[in-house]
Amino acid sequence: MDDLLGVGKSADKLISAVERALGAVYRPYGIRRDADAEAYRLTTLEAAKTDAKVRHTVEFARAKADADIVTAEGKQALEARLEARLKHKALQQQQNIERIVEGALAQPQPAPATEDVDQDWLTNFFEQAQSVSGTEMQALWSRVLALEVGVPGTFSPRALDVLRKMNGPSILRQLN
Repeated sequence: MDDLLGVGKSADKLISAVERALGAVYRPYGIRRDADAEAYRLTTLEAAKTDAKVRHTVEFARAKADADIVTAEGKQALEARLEARLKHKALQQQQNIERIVEGALAQPQPAPATEDVDQDWLTNFFEQAQSVSGTEMQALWSRVLALEVGVPGTFSPRALDVLRKMNGPSILRQLN
């Protein structure tokens, strides 16, 4: 018999001696003791299974939380990269516009006209000019802006579209 109750060999020996001395009178006690030991074994086994399930559930929850954190950090990193890219693009576009305006201010200005430049034309001009980063093409766009401000209506929106599609060095050679 296993010593699951912690009674030890001395209790077994005592029960055995009493059984031998008194006969079957104490046998039910031994059976009861064996049943209690089996019940204890089953209870302990079930508690161990429950404990293992709880540990597994906790470990799974921790793993899921860690995965959620990694996903959130990845999303934050993605959002940060997006924000950095958009900021870089916006700064580059602003720099292009400012260089073109500076170039236009450096151009010889024709006599100013009394009429203003069409707002739609200006909006279209700057939407297209913001992506011009080559110095030669920026110089050309600067000249177009200076001429249009001096004499509104000189360049049509279609002319701006053609200018946007042109290759800078080749057109500058033709204009010189």
